[in-house]
Amino acid sequence: MYAVKTDEASDVVQKIYDRVIQVSSRVLRNAKLFSIDILKQENPSYAEMAENLTKICSLIDFLVEEDDLKEHQWTCVKARDYARFVADVAKAIENNDEIKLKTLIAEMDKGSFL
Repeated sequence: MYAVKTDEASDVVQKIYDRVIQVSSRVLRNAKLFSIDILKQENPSYAEMAENLTKICSLIDFLVEEDDLKEHQWTCVKARDYARFVADVAKAIENNDEIKLKTLIAEMDKGSFL
């Protein structure tokens, strides 16, 4: 199997995590700015974005475990939190649930650096 040096693996994890933050931040910004009708037109859809982020989180988990990157265990947790946020936004959009969407936005604004 291909071996990645720990420093390189750590850099890869950080770059992937940065991308998770970028996508989640864009979702948060769009959810603040646009109506659900507009959000439904996004391509890829928010459900697809959430699915992709979940897969990316699995990749982060794999890299952290495979290369014993204990310093990035928090990265896995935070990445999953952001992926869950995007999945919850996707559900609110699919269900036309404006109240849930606003609640998610408020929660993310309180404790996040997105």
